[in-house]
Amino acid sequence: MSHRPVAAGLDCRRALGCAACCFLAVGSKESGYAAPLLIAIYWWLFRWDEPAGFWRLAIGGSLGATAAFLAARFLLEPADSVIFAKPGYPGGSFAAAMLLQPRILALYVQNLAWPIDLCAEYGLASIRHLPLPFAAVVLGLPVAGAVAAVRADRRMLLPLAVVVLPLMPVSNLVPIYNPAADRYLYTSMAGVAMVVGLFLGSAWVQAERRRREMATITVMVVVACLTLACIQRQQVWKNPLALWEDTVRKIPMSYTAMSGYGYALFQAGRLSEAEQAAREAIRLSEETRGDPWVTLAVILDAQGRTGEARKAVEKELELDPTLAAPGQRVGTLARERSTSYAWGWVLERPPVSIHP
Repeated sequence: MSHRPVAAGLDCRRALGCAACCFLAVGSKESGYAAPLLIAIYWWLFRWDEPAGFWRLAIGGSLGATAAFLAARFLLEPADSVIFAKPGYPGGSFAAAMLLQPRILALYVQNLAWPIDLCAEYGLASIRHLPLPFAAVVLGLPVAGAVAAVRADRRMLLPLAVVVLPLMPVSNLVPIYNPAADRYLYTSMAGVAMVVGLFLGSAWVQAERRRREMATITVMVVVACLTLACIQRQQVWKNPLALWEDTVRKIPMSYTAMSGYGYALFQAGRLSEAEQAAREAIRLSEETRGDPWVTLAVILDAQGRTGEARKAVEKELELDPTLAAPGQRVGTLARERSTSYAWGWVLERPPVSIHP
């Protein structure tokens, strides 16, 4: 930080800047909740001997800004959302979620160490290869490494905090819409980079030239491999069809992925395949969710099967009456405009019987 402790006054501008950045962080991603704690840990590790006035203001203001956002998030939340259904715990209960969470964390470790099976959506099928005892072993290895690193260099506490603390708000302690997601690791990856940086600068590595060269070459090779993997992964995100095709291949039991795949096929003009995927999404959802019926209605209408499309519309509105206002979902960024336009077109069609 560029704060100068020898300067007169409390440096209010930078302290308030910290609070503003924390408010923006928590408003952007769940991991932003950890920002005030990370500032406090940085102060404790590196700036403890400075006059405490600035740090009290910066940390206190950051905690206050984050608390204000949390209060607004939970106290002003409507009892019934017109956009989203209430999220639930994975597994159906808090106890079940806590038994699943170590397996989810083990999946994150796997994806960080060997990022070849990343997915746009994760479900229970994504952790079927990680039973709880094995997950405990997978988590035990980095924990043991972290303990050894901190004992060797106290500064390692900061990057380890950057890895761990941002994961706490998305560890299913409260119900969230996505029990697991790659985006939850964005901030934690910065902590991993800090660990590598401190390791390269450690006395043990710097003590010998050969050791220094080997460590540098190893990191360069790993970065090169990760760069190639990143470039390859970008091909999956080049268009909706490639994304959902990859997702369905990796998690075929997800009705959300199958529904998205069906709509992507529809956009590509592959209507027969799109209808098949939409009907499979309805089956996977056990006919309890309205969104797959929306996809099916749009696809049927595009095929000129207006009567069947209206039947699908009736079913979707029976399951979820809020789907009657597609424009509202566009306004709240819960639906793309192109999807909403096609959906609204079907909704406005007059009822037509499918029987002659």
